[in-house]
Amino acid sequence: MSTSIPNVYIDEFNQELRHLAQQEYARFRNCVTTVSSGGETYSFDRVAGKEASQKTNRAQATPVTDYDFSRRTAIAKTFDVGELIEHEDQIQAKVAIGGGLVKEMGMSMARAYDDEIIRAMGGDALDGDGSAVPFPAGQKIDESGNTITFDMITRVQEIFLNNDIQGEVRKYFAISPAQVRKLLQMTEQTSSDFVTREALQKLSAGLIVPNWMGFTWICSTRLLESTGNRACYAWTDRAIGLAENRGVTTFMQQDPSRSYAWSLYSQATYGAVRVEDEHIVELTVAD
Repeated sequence: MSTSIPNVYIDEFNQELRHLAQQEYARFRNCVTTVSSGGETYSFDRVAGKEASQKTNRAQATPVTDYDFSRRTAIAKTFDVGELIEHEDQIQAKVAIGGGLVKEMGMSMARAYDDEIIRAMGGDALDGDGSAVPFPAGQKIDESGNTITFDMITRVQEIFLNNDIQGEVRKYFAISPAQVRKLLQMTEQTSSDFVTREALQKLSAGLIVPNWMGFTWICSTRLLESTGNRACYAWTDRAIGLAENRGVTTFMQQDPSRSYAWSLYSQATYGAVRVEDEHIVELTVAD
């Protein structure tokens, strides 16, 4: 019997690129205020609340309340990704490289949106006069070294309530897989003594009961981590402003300066800024 037969075995390959595990779509983009912008900067104008006073006399002077106006400014930045495919690459490869890479680039661009929004959540915000506004200490709960608990989540809601942001306002809560694991161990989230059976039936799909504790829960691996602690955020769509010059645009054409190789390129131009500090809470917990 010949021992060299394996030398002529056929190797078969899938005809499409298989994309490895990764975040495929933007998870934060639909949870913020998005506006179209044609400029390098976009300003979100704001006015602070004032209290009304009682009128005590007839024909008294009309009050001048002197409202406080301010603004937050988003600066547009361009994010891009690209690749070059030689003619021989496509001929010699069994898979359809171009189509598979375009899809891969789209997923990369989606993640870039999330990264810009996360940066705006916890980073300095740009004021109207160009000053950097740090994240306010009163909107932070620092539980570094401690894992997330039911009490911490209620403290987040307490901050919202103290800011007159009531329960009917839609809120989001972004946590990492480590926090999801802890929530799955909480009886307050997994027991019918605390949530309805109908809600528990939906637990398997998103791992967290829909609208549990008044939040739409988002699991993200892109939240910033430092020395074993993760910065998680709860917010409303008024907390962050996203000024978009141009959404994701993809080009696929031959480049005469590169032996007429196929050039794949995708870009988007936008900027995010924290607009209303009262509408976002940072919870730092052990990861």
